[in-house]
Amino acid sequence: MYNFTEVPVCEIDAFSEEQGIFFQTSAWADFKNKYKHVSFIGKDENGETVLTCLLFLISVPCSPFKIGYAMRGFVCDYTNEVLVGEFTEFLHKYMKKNHIVYTAIDPFYTYKTDFEVTEDGGKAHQTLLNLGYIHFADKAHSIQRPTNYLVRWDPTMDKKDIEKTVFAKMEKKLQNDIRIAEERGLVPEKYHGDEITDTVIDEFFKLFEETAEAKGFGIRQRDYYVDLIKHLRNYITIHFYRYDYNIDKEYTENVIREVEAAIERNRAESEDPNTTPQKRERLKPKMAELLKQLNATKPRLEVTEKYKDKKYISVYLCIKCGTKAHDYFGANSLALRELRLTSNYWDMMKDCFDGKTESLNMGGTLRLDTEDIKKDKTYDLYQYKSRYHGQLDELLGEYYLVSNKFLYEILHNKVHWLRRVVFKN
Repeated sequence: MYNFTEVPVCEIDAFSEEQGIFFQTSAWADFKNKYKHVSFIGKDENGETVLTCLLFLISVPCSPFKIGYAMRGFVCDYTNEVLVGEFTEFLHKYMKKNHIVYTAIDPFYTYKTDFEVTEDGGKAHQTLLNLGYIHFADKAHSIQRPTNYLVRWDPTMDKKDIEKTVFAKMEKKLQNDIRIAEERGLVPEKYHGDEITDTVIDEFFKLFEETAEAKGFGIRQRDYYVDLIKHLRNYITIHFYRYDYNIDKEYTENVIREVEAAIERNRAESEDPNTTPQKRERLKPKMAELLKQLNATKPRLEVTEKYKDKKYISVYLCIKCGTKAHDYFGANSLALRELRLTSNYWDMMKDCFDGKTESLNMGGTLRLDTEDIKKDKTYDLYQYKSRYHGQLDELLGEYYLVSNKFLYEILHNKVHWLRRVVFKN
């Protein structure tokens, strides 16, 4: 019913891009050029493309054997049991012929939405199990993060209507934080394609290093990010938030003047002989609140002065492909917290209201390393992203198609060769 052939990797781009899965494109193959790869295309009886697959080949030293890894899975409708079944049969024969011990896939395909198994997700999972794939159930140690937080919209709507609709769904506190950040001088800047110069990359990496040092997590060498941007340049936009000291200083001074004026009005009213004792008592809590606000705001001028020469305090690397946008990397300066400003996805999101893109994937949230999500190591990240009132998608996870059970036990269960190589590179 379906026809599968090995093709040059560039021939899979159109379908993979249309589905928004940049991990399955020639650009990603070029970026991951440390690995050999093969690519396949599947067509139906009418000659229409229905499946693409970029398969990386991880060599086993001192042997003719390899491990296959289709990063984010082959691209297709996983509920089409006939299609998946016929490609699995084709792939299994290819593996046998080319000494591929097993192939790992981790499909970019939703299994659960907001903790509930979807109809398509349940069907896709069962299809893979029925075809003999081994499911790796330990989500906390999967190669790829098992969850993503997404905000979706209707791309056919007018851009202004999308903005109003998406913004209205956000938590009120987040809406206020976004407005205040703009009023206080958090200025968006973006760079795309050839606009991403070495200077832009330097600023991007500088924020990454600062964030990594502050939070104690590891990052790759600068060359890794340069290489990523070089190969995926057509998909990538780097979004900065620049700090404008003059705007923030003026805003803060205005707040202080307004609060001081309110204090004087409160004091004058309280000291007015015509003010009743009952009203004086009612004025006391308001005065306490105003004094508290003044004492909290005045020191901010010192912090503002401290960062008067700070250029960028937040950055996001966004990858747009087909109908999907992905916040792939993000970093925030320590200055953001000291200035009591909130970095946000809003300006990056607005850039995605382009008539084609239909969702922004904010990236991983929960690790699913505990049954009680409130004890999850990244629960605070989930809480923050939930303020956008999107949805949490849990992907299907990892599956293995095995052609040599004996070597699979050694390479996967004992040596963990695929994980060692992937995490190293």
